[in-house]
Amino acid sequence: MLIIMRFGTDLANILSTIRQHWRIFLGIHVAANLLSLAVLTPLYTLLTGWLILASGDAALTDEDILLFALSPLGLLVTLIVAGLYLTLLVFEQSALFLAGYRLQAGHQPGLVELARYLLQRAWSIFLFSLRTIGFASLVLAPFGVAVVWIVGRYLSEYDINYYLAERPAELWTAAGAITVCLLLVLWPMMGVLARWFIGLPLLLVTDDTPGAAFRRGKSLSPSMRLRVTFILIAWVVLNAILLGMAGLALDVAAGFAIRIAGESLQVLAYLMGGLLVLWLLAALFVTFFTSTILALAMLWLHKEAFPGAAGPRLGQDLAPQREQRAVRVSWLAVAGILLVLLSGAAFVILSIVDQVDPGQSTAIVAHRGASMDAPENTLASLEEAIRQRADWVEIDVQETREGGIVVIHDRDLMKVGGVPMNVRDAAFAELRNVDIGSWFDDRFRTERIATLAEVLDLCKGRVKLIVELKYYGGEVRFEERVIEIIESHQMQEDIALMSLNYRGVETLKSLRPDWNVGLLSSVVLGNLEQLNVDFLAVNGRLATRGFIQSVHERNRKILVWTINDPVEISAMMSKGVDGIITDRPGVAKTIRDQRADLKAHELLIIRFASLLGGRVKPVQ
Repeated sequence: MLIIMRFGTDLANILSTIRQHWRIFLGIHVAANLLSLAVLTPLYTLLTGWLILASGDAALTDEDILLFALSPLGLLVTLIVAGLYLTLLVFEQSALFLAGYRLQAGHQPGLVELARYLLQRAWSIFLFSLRTIGFASLVLAPFGVAVVWIVGRYLSEYDINYYLAERPAELWTAAGAITVCLLLVLWPMMGVLARWFIGLPLLLVTDDTPGAAFRRGKSLSPSMRLRVTFILIAWVVLNAILLGMAGLALDVAAGFAIRIAGESLQVLAYLMGGLLVLWLLAALFVTFFTSTILALAMLWLHKEAFPGAAGPRLGQDLAPQREQRAVRVSWLAVAGILLVLLSGAAFVILSIVDQVDPGQSTAIVAHRGASMDAPENTLASLEEAIRQRADWVEIDVQETREGGIVVIHDRDLMKVGGVPMNVRDAAFAELRNVDIGSWFDDRFRTERIATLAEVLDLCKGRVKLIVELKYYGGEVRFEERVIEIIESHQMQEDIALMSLNYRGVETLKSLRPDWNVGLLSSVVLGNLEQLNVDFLAVNGRLATRGFIQSVHERNRKILVWTINDPVEISAMMSKGVDGIITDRPGVAKTIRDQRADLKAHELLIIRFASLLGGRVKPVQ
């Protein structure tokens, strides 16, 4: 109770300080974010290049990234990268802390002096960040090992999609065990965070080395450590509440926008554009408010824990011969900044309006068929995708025990059939007896696992087909058998092959160099464009304008998955992707048709509105 009362008093003082000097803190917040934007982007390019150079490959995707990160060299590189990122992230907290310290001393902090002071200590902050991450890694390592064991013990018997879809008792047992492990690791982890919380101010205002500052955080009394822990937890809860409230308000507003827009993509474009502006302003307010609260809480606890530590050095370094102009932001300055920003934004928008792709050439790819309207990877879902006028249908294939090629995504039948039968270990006759449609709807109870040959018979002359090869281990002549079946149907001109497994993609390309073969990827490091593929199928968040242009410059195509949100579908078309993999091909087809009647600026609004990210529900 005493901790809560003291926290209430501290919070009241912090809020009073923010109310009196909000312009100063806002100026620092804006400047720090602009610095991060200017530095993090080129730094990311440099560091990912370093990672790829260390791995020896042109690019790393999905499983390859994890395997490299767990290698000794990968661990070292990851630690250094994380330290650099944390250094940049704490610059804002450090600047806000120093500004609060200067204000308490009766001085107006200058932005230039704060920047110079922090740059002089950048190396020390980096070493301090490395130490923090190293200790946190040591604390979290046993937790990670425990999680791997729990997943292997309770969630490895069947395909993970079964556990996520059906949520059996094993999933809840594993979740409970992981929660217990998390609670056990929480206290020592809070100890590391407390040492960071107390050590960073010592590094900024004393002559302590990074190691000494971190060690002095360990000398905190149990009551002070508990207080720091309470403040950090309260700060996380405050962030969650504010962001949750903003997100809830946005969800409600988006729902109204959809109802008002009806079937009109044009009206939806303007409504979502307005919501985007409101969301960006709300995000700016929340991050400014919470960052400032954390920095001032750090200041209050620092003065209480080490009343004699803050002294001469800070005064000497931050007190120039003449008082520098403060970071105070007047209303006139705010108006001027907004005018400059709006002018710059207008220039950028006008310069790219003509680059907005109408999207009429974007192919609609039905993900596992029309999988929102029929059970995935069944003949019924393929037939429905054709009815909805999809340009392509995407399916998953794998081997049976006899080497047959069947159409199914998961490694077993638990999700789609409720039967603990592994596809690779089963005969086709056994697989064929399982009802894989009733889980979706009882009217599909006659659906059975289809062979690749049956799918080709259904699609030939009606729709093109993308075949994804699923590798679960033990495959024998997998690629050759798929190729043989396709050639026997003489459909190679209407087929594209792809896989998450780049080694499998290389095999396909070596067997049939002239075929349309692509790489599927959800996470990537490095230059995917240099890989020997004809197209890339990537997670939608990877499909930036620059990435798409780079892929096109190398005469390759790019597909994005799995896009179901109507605003995001339209935005991807504006970016110029070659294909959209979606569970709702009919919706995507309607959007593509409607875009033909939209003006360039309306298409641009939809593209920007996609930054709201998945909050708009697909139209029925």
